Amino acid sequence: MMTSTTMLALGTSAGTLVASILSVLIVGALGMYTLLHHKQVLAWMNKIQKKGEKVQSSASPPSVSTTCTRSSADSPRGHAAPPTSRS
Repeated sequence: MMTSTTMLALGTSAGTLVASILSVLIVGALGMYTLLHHKQVLAWMNKIQKKGEKVQSSASPPSVSTTCTRSSADSPRGHAAPPTSRS
């Protein structure tokens, strides 16, 4: 009796099945690593945000002596008058 070595359908060989399984495992592992990494980053961001809010709430408002007012001497052109046009 003669047996056929022809596959019944494309993609049913053991090599294709193994490659598919390996690909699914690798993609699953990368996806899991990505989720864990995002979880760590979000926890770190929340920690930094809470720390910033704590520092901001404990800081006193600036006093009058530390506030800066801009005078005409501080202007980029060194004078308060508008430039004259040369026509």
